Amino acid sequence: LLDGRLMAAAATPAEALVAALDEAAPGKGALVTLYYGADVGAEEAGAAAAGITARFPGVEAEVIDGGQPHYHYLVSIE
Repeated sequence: LLDGRLMAAAATPAEALVAALDEAAPGKGALVTLYYGADVGAEEAGAAAAGITARFPGVEAEVIDGGQPHYHYLVSIE
């Protein structure tokens, strides 16, 4: 969801994350913070962050254990 609208549906949470970020289009110098949920491990979240920085040059990604029960990832773009 982005601003209350469904932006992507995908086979995996990581694919949905990338598709949603493609729509949001973070620019160079942006900070993307991933809050990963209870169903995601730290290693998986770290791999997702690495994929973000590879796909969006000049974007920084950080990972925080959000522990949320219903969403794999919550994302903040600054």
